Amino acid sequence: MYARGQLVAQDDVQAVFWWRKAAEQGHAEAEYNLADMYFMGRGVTQDDSRALQWFRKAAEQGYADAENALANMYASGRGVSKDDALALEWFRRAAEQGNATAQNNLGIGYALGRGTARDDAVAVEWFRKAANLGYAAAQNNLGMMYQQGRALPKDDGLALQWFRKAAEQGYADAQNNLGIGYALGRGTARDDAVAVEWFRKAANLGSAAAQNNLGTMYQQGRALPKDDGLALQWFRRAAEQGYASAQYNVGLIYESGGTAVKDENQAIMWFKKAAEGGYSQARDHLQVMCDDGVSAACS
Repeated sequence: MYARGQLVAQDDVQAVFWWRKAAEQGHAEAEYNLADMYFMGRGVTQDDSRALQWFRKAAEQGYADAENALANMYASGRGVSKDDALALEWFRRAAEQGNATAQNNLGIGYALGRGTARDDAVAVEWFRKAANLGYAAAQNNLGMMYQQGRALPKDDGLALQWFRKAAEQGYADAQNNLGIGYALGRGTARDDAVAVEWFRKAANLGSAAAQNNLGTMYQQGRALPKDDGLALQWFRRAAEQGYASAQYNVGLIYESGGTAVKDENQAIMWFKKAAEGGYSQARDHLQVMCDDGVSAACS
């Protein structure tokens, strides 16, 4: 009640007080809630070690949300030494109780070979369990497995169906993936207007990939008036999140003067950022500039 402000004024300190009383009596849900307050620093000083302590107490009682949270602590190395194998074991305990978040996390472990040998078939099994429970991240992941043909027949149509399920829940990665499907005509007829609609939804939720894609649609005039100024705005939003492809695109616009503001120094700065992010086209572009005698591109 105090944590959510239900019937009483929202008060994190009071919430912690009452959850601690219950937690000290071994109440698993209270142990989990107290741990979460320590994890987030709500009503108490943020403390990963105390969060770990209380998550573990609740997890050892079989409380699935705590099992998943404890797994995340091991996976990220917060408050404890990073241990992907232990993370996977705690994800499994929660997943086997039907916790969709943990099922998706377990699927990711198998898909990436993190904490276990990579096994796409097992990954698909857990993604499907979580997806069928309506978990958007798992629906998106299952869509990716269909798109890539990993332990499943490659099927862009089914991929798009799963992306749509997640996208309609407001999941930004899936909205971007759905937009890509329409932009490329992958799994559906090409439809730039629908692509723009989904890119914009995801971009407004902060997806750097979608911001970059929306910038591209403005730059190319696809279902939108061609507008390098708006393209630059969207590229910059993505670039400022560290998205290397967008950093490269920002550099290209400044280099070409596509916004009527040609600025070689700005171009080089963004090319360097993209190169530092591992974007090979940016490294190659800087080398060409250097070979052409642009000394600032050489350092």
